[in-house]
Amino acid sequence: MDAKVSDAGNTEAMKDAASSGSSDPLLDCLGFVARRFGISFSPAGALSGLPLKNGRLDEENFPRAATRFGLSARTLARNVYDIPAMVLPAVVLLKNGDACVLTNLDKKRHRAKIFYPHETVGERAIDLSKLAEAAIGAVIYITPESSPTAEAFYSASDPAERRGHWFFAPVRRAWGSWLQVVIAAFMVNLLGLTVPFFLMNVYDRVIPNLAIPTLFALTGGVVIALMFDLLLRQVRALVLDRAGRRIDMGLSARLFDQLMRLRMTEHQAGTGVLASQVREFDTVREVFTSQTVIAVTDFVFIGIFIFAIWTIVGPIAWVPIVAIPVVLILTLLIRIPLARAIRLTQDESNRRHGVLVESLVGMESIRAANAEGVMQRKWEEAVAGSARAGASIRLWSALVMHLTTLVQQAVGVITIVWGVFLVAEGSITVGALIATNILAGRVLAPLANIAMTLVRAQQGLSALRSINKVMKLPTEAGERAQAREEDNTGIEFRDVTFSYPGATAPALNGFKLRIEPGERIAIIGRIGSGKTTIGKLLAGFHDPTEGSVIVGGSDTRAHNPADLRKVIGYVGQSAELFSGTLRDNIVMGRPQASDEEIARVVQLTGIDRFSSGHPLGLMMPIGERGLGLSGGQKQAVAMARVLIRDPDVLFLDEPSSALDTAAEQALVMELKKIAESGRTLIVCTHSGALLSIVERVVLLEQGKIVADGPRDEVIAMLKDKAAKRKIEPGKAATKRKVSVTKGKP
Repeated sequence: MDAKVSDAGNTEAMKDAASSGSSDPLLDCLGFVARRFGISFSPAGALSGLPLKNGRLDEENFPRAATRFGLSARTLARNVYDIPAMVLPAVVLLKNGDACVLTNLDKKRHRAKIFYPHETVGERAIDLSKLAEAAIGAVIYITPESSPTAEAFYSASDPAERRGHWFFAPVRRAWGSWLQVVIAAFMVNLLGLTVPFFLMNVYDRVIPNLAIPTLFALTGGVVIALMFDLLLRQVRALVLDRAGRRIDMGLSARLFDQLMRLRMTEHQAGTGVLASQVREFDTVREVFTSQTVIAVTDFVFIGIFIFAIWTIVGPIAWVPIVAIPVVLILTLLIRIPLARAIRLTQDESNRRHGVLVESLVGMESIRAANAEGVMQRKWEEAVAGSARAGASIRLWSALVMHLTTLVQQAVGVITIVWGVFLVAEGSITVGALIATNILAGRVLAPLANIAMTLVRAQQGLSALRSINKVMKLPTEAGERAQAREEDNTGIEFRDVTFSYPGATAPALNGFKLRIEPGERIAIIGRIGSGKTTIGKLLAGFHDPTEGSVIVGGSDTRAHNPADLRKVIGYVGQSAELFSGTLRDNIVMGRPQASDEEIARVVQLTGIDRFSSGHPLGLMMPIGERGLGLSGGQKQAVAMARVLIRDPDVLFLDEPSSALDTAAEQALVMELKKIAESGRTLIVCTHSGALLSIVERVVLLEQGKIVADGPRDEVIAMLKDKAAKRKIEPGKAATKRKVSVTKGKP
């Protein structure tokens, strides 16, 4: 826009922006910046999997959304006058939650060029003072991750955690906190010399001369030193806790994000085992957020006490010096069988956790099959194995502690014996011997801690290897997949072959199918014929082993999964619900949905028939996994959850399997309404009632199409084959292939 826009107009625009704003200004700003850098942007891909508040992108999650498009972002406190021109474009945060993109800055003329998400005019000029008036003093710098500008102007924040190792990279970035901990540890150990020297002076100078004033002076100095020691220890604990909490939150978010993006094939190992591996994160976290760091830093500074011993008594310092490698060698030798025991314990723990989760999830089926005894046996076997492995760990850990204690006691005895001879010779004083004994204890105390630290570190490393396996599992290619907005939602399966991991036969074999936009089609076939697999491939849950699945003219593997599932609405056979309210379960895929949109899908899916009778309505509580709702009610909620996202294609896998006849008829009426909206409707079913709403029927057998054509023709063919089987028992019915005519049947 022309730079001569009046300041009055700018002022009014800023007021309007502050009062109204865009529906999601930060998301719009991110999209503008991404496209400015030549990056294809997907709003759904940006928001997918983020812990959003009110369904909008916020300042906290902005860096995580930016990194999905190869961008680094960090919020800094900056006045608009202090923004360097070389870091533009930058997002300026405005009052009332609004934002704009600053694209150009002319400080000499006090002019700026901005992009407002809520305006359709694109970029426009504005007076810099007016922008400063509307800004809150915070700016989000955005640059490509490979750009040197990113490193020049700000240290990497959350997005950069993907550039290094998922664990060590964020730990290294907390170097400032670790430096503070090291400095505090140095001061604490330095102040630790005060008590031994205090005792030495009391025994050698105060007691022989009864120098009471000197005693009071020394006592005052020790009290001050101890107060500083207490303060430094507390500061060290606070700094360590703050750093650990920050690392913990970042790593936990990264780990859960990895789990949410794992390919579905990676879940074949079992939910319980996967959950147990993730649980090992607590062990890894303790290495950097517990006494482990303190033990390591104290061990580093034991040289201070050895130097003090050497200064006081000379050669006796060799006693703790020799003890140090003895303890370390013993610990390292025991580390070998300990590592083996820890690995075995983790395997047994994974097995036990898997049995537990499997039993709790399938409790109803276990009781229905009267199989409690079978699961009890599995559980007891898993617990016994875990107990044996745990006993081995405790044995080796106890041996480490006992050997370390033995060395400590030996050092104390040798120090006293040697010191007595030196006192007798007059080489040292009694006070020096007492101080030396205390200092030797201060040398060996970190050794005892470091021995247990090595045990914990071994457990942490073993757990880290276990989690690394999870972090290295392949994920959906969502973050770098190209964003696509296709108007044409035609579907085509081109020579698709797919096999599930461990399966001996393919679920689909050379499968070919084309579905036009707006078509209503039923897929029928025996159990295991591949009907469900079609929906899972279509929704991008799996990638075909061979061939390709085309949606909107593009391979599903080229789509961002969030964009693909925005177009494809998938409702599986088992409707999984989550603890919360009925409304939460409906809008969980689109939390920003309006009350009008919710009311529409509630009425369309028939949820109002059972929610209206509850005193809380849509706020009625739902238990874990949908506890409290019938199978049909769960199915209705699952369908509403998909419909509220308004997908172009609706894939329903046995939607009436949990319904009675009356509920099935109600579902048919609701699906007719949905079909009339122009959506592409794909229904996998064995129910004849649901066939009344489709135009075309595809019959599958062993992953291949054996019939495809207009509904009435395929049904007639099936009836004809059934009649022939009755007339000619024992003879195989001849196969008949119904071809699809061009256009809609």
